[in-house]
Amino acid sequence: MRILYLIFSIGVALGINSIALTASSPAQANFYKGKTITMLIPVPGGSGLDVIARTFANAMTKYISGVSTIVPKNMPGAGGIKSMNFLFDKGKPDGLMIRFGPWNAAGVVAKAPGIRFDP
Repeated sequence: MRILYLIFSIGVALGINSIALTASSPAQANFYKGKTITMLIPVPGGSGLDVIARTFANAMTKYISGVSTIVPKNMPGAGGIKSMNFLFDKGKPDGLMIRFGPWNAAGVVAKAPGIRFDP
């Protein structure tokens, strides 16, 4: 009985989520029309994560309505902390600057020196 309730709950949640995503697509198309998204990549160019991030950026232009380009920008340094600090300091909460890669969760919890971001 509990499994049927769990399956039903998941189905309802997925249905509501898909309705919300479908209803919001015209607004999304208007917001991103003619804008460029900057993708920060916390590793040097040519590395494995860089190739994956650039492939992801090329593919995502097909799925984000109105976006003409996603510009990858490599920002290696301090194990990804440099790019996270840059995003936290310079990025606006408008969805036009994103970061692709891991972040230092242990460093955030331990309040490691040099970390200015708070996810």
